[in-house]
Amino acid sequence: MSAKTSLQHVDRTKIRTEWEAMRNEYHTLVDSIPPTAFRHSTIDTRWTIAEIMTHMVQTIELMPRAIKSLRRGKDFINLPNMIVESTNFFLVKMIALNITPKTLLTRYDQAFDIAMQVWDRVDDDEWDKGACYLGEGYKTLADYYKNALAHFDEHAAQIRKSLNSTER
Repeated sequence: MSAKTSLQHVDRTKIRTEWEAMRNEYHTLVDSIPPTAFRHSTIDTRWTIAEIMTHMVQTIELMPRAIKSLRRGKDFINLPNMIVESTNFFLVKMIALNITPKTLLTRYDQAFDIAMQVWDRVDDDEWDKGACYLGEGYKTLADYYKNALAHFDEHAAQIRKSLNSTER
């Protein structure tokens, strides 16, 4: 993806459809996790399934603040990537210690509803606004929107792959 990805024409119906599909997929993933596999390690990450699911919730929970910052052209947690990743890694591990599938779904839905309200307030002429984001360099709102969907897809694939390996 380029440093600046523009949404030439903002199709609010498409945005809503993509995000609702993401919410439905999150629910499907959580519901598909056998209780015995919830705390299992994933195949290709240093996290457990519960930890990745927690990370996915946190991503949505941070979204309103990130969108607000990018709309204002203000950097959002713009620390070196190594610091962001290691802090996030340990924070997620701590939060996930006592998390349950039910708690994940409740937190995800609450955060999702708030995030969608914030996305809905982004004006058509604001998608090219941006700032530095999480040590990843400059991101526009359009970049952030597209990256959030890709980030979700990446983790959903990791979970499905890990669940398939535990079934064997």
